[in-house]
Amino acid sequence: MEHGASSGTTYAYLGIGGLIEALKSKNAQIDHLQFRALNQTRQILRKTKALTNHKRLVAAIAEGNTARVARVVHVGLKSKNGVVAILQQVVEAGKGVYRVKSFTEQERLLGTLLWRLGGDRVGHIAHRALGLPGVSTLRDSSVKIPITPSAGRLTVDVIEHNTLAVLDGILGLLENQGDIQHMVVMLDEIACEKRLLNKHVGDDDLTCDKDWKHILKRLQNLLLRPRGVLIQNFNITPAIIKTHLRDTGISAEHIHAILNPNDLQDIKLAFDLLRDIWSLPLLPEASSLDIPRSPGYRAGHESLRILGRFLFHLAYPYLCIELSLSKQLEHLSAATHLAFVLYKTSGKLFLPTLLYTNIIIMIKNMFFCVAKAKVDTPGARFFVILLGTDRLEIQFGILRTVVGNDCNLDMLQILERAGGVIDIANILAHHPEWDRGPRRLQLPALA
Repeated sequence: MEHGASSGTTYAYLGIGGLIEALKSKNAQIDHLQFRALNQTRQILRKTKALTNHKRLVAAIAEGNTARVARVVHVGLKSKNGVVAILQQVVEAGKGVYRVKSFTEQERLLGTLLWRLGGDRVGHIAHRALGLPGVSTLRDSSVKIPITPSAGRLTVDVIEHNTLAVLDGILGLLENQGDIQHMVVMLDEIACEKRLLNKHVGDDDLTCDKDWKHILKRLQNLLLRPRGVLIQNFNITPAIIKTHLRDTGISAEHIHAILNPNDLQDIKLAFDLLRDIWSLPLLPEASSLDIPRSPGYRAGHESLRILGRFLFHLAYPYLCIELSLSKQLEHLSAATHLAFVLYKTSGKLFLPTLLYTNIIIMIKNMFFCVAKAKVDTPGARFFVILLGTDRLEIQFGILRTVVGNDCNLDMLQILERAGGVIDIANILAHHPEWDRGPRRLQLPALA
């Protein structure tokens, strides 16, 4: 009893003081256990949340929507980010909002390889689809080999300069390979194609232009002539066109409409004829045909397809709303080269000289206008559809509507009515929904 009652003593043997102490001890023990349980609950909740975040991170990685996910996680860990921050980066990378700017040497080499092999287009695809470095990054980090072209006879100095420039990147590798006893340097020459372009312009770089719709209508009229068009020593007449269109399953009514137009100024009928020609399919092999085709039929079909490629490259840039400006220029360049080759081989039997000249003038003006726009307003947008005389044709149609049957106009009358046309044009510009526009000048948009 000297040191007090034992903690396990029955309460009946304790005095008032012992009971009070026992009660305090029990209360302290209860508080301790409650606080410990609360702390353990908090720890469990915290660890459960951490495990949940880890599971979400694993699930986000397992979805496979994020390119270079290992690099995303590496950058997050290197920045000492938590699981939540790394998860957020992975999710944003999967949506394309976040892109890792850090690349390994292997990724840089792979991106450079694909870019060099496939050009800028493949480089952009690899950047967006695989997360590899962008084309601008690869171009800035790549070493440009200073190759010197030779416009005349090769000299020893030029060969020596080009050889050292090519070998500069591998000299260090060769020095480390001590077992190399012999090496062969192979040289070849490449004659660059001479670039030909008619750069003759008028005062203040003025260039002539031709309306592309007029060109299409003139091509239609050319194809409807009985004498036909000569391509690869094969004369394509309206009867030949009718036969091949009929064999592809086109209805007789449609063929009659495009080959016998009531209005030669109807651009829609001209477009239908040209489109049907460039849409001709390849002719199957002779073994797969129920009815064998004669060599003359096959030659005509092949000539029609060549003509169709020329017509397609000429008209498609003005009608497709999804082409970029560079693609539009590529199509027009292809049309120019095709026209040149066909005109060189067949002359005016392929295209009348005036029509061929007008086509070249129209395409030349297109390239010059793009070049001028790049100099004047580099950041602006350029629409090839705005070139030509379409707006002038519309105003001329309005003028003819105003004139009516009064064809014997004097100078004063034409001036007054021309002023009225300007007023009409201004009003319709403010309210384009009021005017449907000439039907025969409307063409469908292609995709």
